[in-house]
Amino acid sequence: MRHAANIIAKCGPEIRECAAYAQWFQRQYPAEWAATTHVPNERKGMLDKIILAALGTKSGASDYVICVPRGRYSGLWIEAKRTGATWAAVSPEQRLWLSLMGAAGFFPSVGYGIDHLREITRLYLSDGHNAALAAHHYGARISAKRQRKEAAA
Repeated sequence: MRHAANIIAKCGPEIRECAAYAQWFQRQYPAEWAATTHVPNERKGMLDKIILAALGTKSGASDYVICVPRGRYSGLWIEAKRTGATWAAVSPEQRLWLSLMGAAGFFPSVGYGIDHLREITRLYLSDGHNAALAAHHYGARISAKRQRKEAAA
């Protein structure tokens, strides 16, 4: 695992935050972690694109799927975005995926930074249908991105 940590340390900020989130999740919710996976849809070069497409990887699929039902939801699809000097945008493909997952009975969300990812995960796993969680639903009237910017100001 030390070798993996050295490799992750050399990656970009979004990869580092996702790795830290995964480690936190595994420690905090071991039973739920067993039913959680990262969707490997990062594509760096043409070879990656060809191989992943041949395997059935969908462009825009969210970074994590937590296959644990809560409340009226079948699970949580969460797109991880980096924060910092600029906010990573949600692509049209990602917006489509989140909309499709919402229509299929999942809770679709976008987490901006590790603290936001943790917050959404905690709220979802607590009971899956509270008012605080509803504010993080992708497509909510006030976006999570806007909420995070306003809280930071």
